[in-house]
Amino acid sequence: MARRLVTLEQKAEAVAHYYSNGANALRTAEKTGYSDQSILNWKAINEPQFLALLEAKKREIGAGFATLTERLLERAHADLDQLQITDRNFVSLLGVSAEKALLYAGQPTEIVENRVTITVQEAESKLQRLLPYFPTRAEAIEALRAADDEAAAALEAGVTEAETK
Repeated sequence: MARRLVTLEQKAEAVAHYYSNGANALRTAEKTGYSDQSILNWKAINEPQFLALLEAKKREIGAGFATLTERLLERAHADLDQLQITDRNFVSLLGVSAEKALLYAGQPTEIVENRVTITVQEAESKLQRLLPYFPTRAEAIEALRAADDEAAAALEAGVTEAETK
């Protein structure tokens, strides 16, 4: 079988699809027509031109998912009276589309909340005031935990002042 010439742009597009397929080389190979091994080899390319093309392709795919998400939401809004939340295909498509649009836009796809508002330095200051009353640091930390769980959590997590803002 003759080898075909694949441009850098085609390689970047195949790798971008690899990521949109959940890093599944076999699925990407089926959809693109390239071998799974080629796709995995191309994924390892570290040339600036290739990386720029890859990012552009990922943005392009992400924009497509964003457009799809907008259209699905418009349809849901228009059919709101008849829409049944039990329509699993619609709801699944909307969720996947929205998540991929966020992913390709570099946005978080899950909400992670940190409610610690005290810094390590502030917690350490509280601990230092308790130390003279306890035989060990561990016992002082336990007392701090009982009195101020957030301060103890800050000491354990090592939360810095910049992370509390």
